[in-house]
Amino acid sequence: MQKFPTSKKQEELKNIVSNMPFSNGDLVLIDKSINHLFNKSKDYSYQGSFVEHCEDDSFCVVNVGGIQKMVEKSLISHPTNKVGVDPFTEDYQLYIVGRDITSLLYCYCGYKFSETDNKYVKYYAEDLGIPEMTFEPLVKDKQNNLFCYQRDYCWTAEQNKMFIHSLYRSIPTGVFCWRERKWNDVMKMKDEKRSDVAFKEMVDGKQRFKCILDFINDEFCDFHGNYFSDFSDEAKKKFMRTKVNTAILNETTTDFQMLQLFLNINSTGTQMEMSHIENIKNKI
Repeated sequence: MQKFPTSKKQEELKNIVSNMPFSNGDLVLIDKSINHLFNKSKDYSYQGSFVEHCEDDSFCVVNVGGIQKMVEKSLISHPTNKVGVDPFTEDYQLYIVGRDITSLLYCYCGYKFSETDNKYVKYYAEDLGIPEMTFEPLVKDKQNNLFCYQRDYCWTAEQNKMFIHSLYRSIPTGVFCWRERKWNDVMKMKDEKRSDVAFKEMVDGKQRFKCILDFINDEFCDFHGNYFSDFSDEAKKKFMRTKVNTAILNETTTDFQMLQLFLNINSTGTQMEMSHIENIKNKI
């Protein structure tokens, strides 16, 4: 069993739970010494057992997988694995999934290759004129006024090239995070002629996505002077199959939760000073 550090506060809470009397319906752990009574392995103490009823101060009838046995109370205990603080929340917890660049472009951000233009262009839902993704999402402030929380495009040419170089080497480059919108909300935005009407909104990854899109559209070259169109067909496939990490906030995520996440992502840690970065560059 994995061991963890325990605080005095948690120990006190565990002692309180361990000494609580048993009641009908309580989930309990059974001692390994009586596992055989329930046709269970001797090497595991089962927690899916519950008290049917207590006979007296010394015995309880316990149900384990439909098998009921009267056992001594000294051989069962209250589980304490959930005693203590649990900061993990499920209201908008992120689940990271790796997706290739092709999926990121077409399935999630709404860009497809146009033979006419010889580049990737934004497409719109048929008959609706609504894009898949907006990169300039609007939310309401405390005074109920709409504002855009995203910054403008600001990456330098060197930052763009460094990001592409990282993709060549499959170096982790952060998480693309977006929020899905409810159908009714999207239709309301359309009726209101909102500038940010779309089925999804990019929460984090705006600069990185534009970098990828501009690179495959030959807007800039890599450190070696190569444009994407110069690549061999096999190399183009390799690039488009490159995996990036993505996370989706579902349509029930509120503006407040989403902005909290945005601040968490962009406020964590201390940004490395440019002088330190230049110092490392000078040593290689």
